[in-house]
Amino acid sequence: GPGLREWQWTVSGIKVINVKNIFGDGTVDINNSSRFISIEEFQSKYLHFLIEEFDIVIAGSGNTYGKVGKVLTDDLPLVMNTSVIRFHSSNKILMPNSFVQIYLFSPQMKEQIETSITGSAQPNFGPSHIKQMTILYSNQEVLIQFDKIVKPIIDKKDLVIKINKSLEKLKEV
Repeated sequence: GPGLREWQWTVSGIKVINVKNIFGDGTVDINNSSRFISIEEFQSKYLHFLIEEFDIVIAGSGNTYGKVGKVLTDDLPLVMNTSVIRFHSSNKILMPNSFVQIYLFSPQMKEQIETSITGSAQPNFGPSHIKQMTILYSNQEVLIQFDKIVKPIIDKKDLVIKINKSLEKLKEV
């Protein structure tokens, strides 16, 4: 995401996601965030940082680096901030989002992140590190079968998360 600064925050507009909104259990919670940028600034400079439904985000810095979350419809519209890295498949047949999501939780990905991290007081990794990483995947037939099996499980998990978020909102009232 871009390096948005404090002077850019507004009280309304497009909500901004940062690393604190990403949890290690695959979820994103933006309810505790009060950071927005104006719609005008977003449209003039940051359209390419808009997160789409079911994008998978990963924290790229700080103590939360490597935590993975999936953005759901209720979280939108949402724009990335510094150290938030977005993943989505540009070809969902060749590389289904379900595979990308599961791979980001894999020991192989975590190991690649650990070996790429720079900085000691403030650990960081970013797009230049990711470009050097390897994603191991199978042929298209296997990925299609994987998606048929795993996607319904992920969808059910997403539904439970959505219901829990709704219940949390009711609890606050």
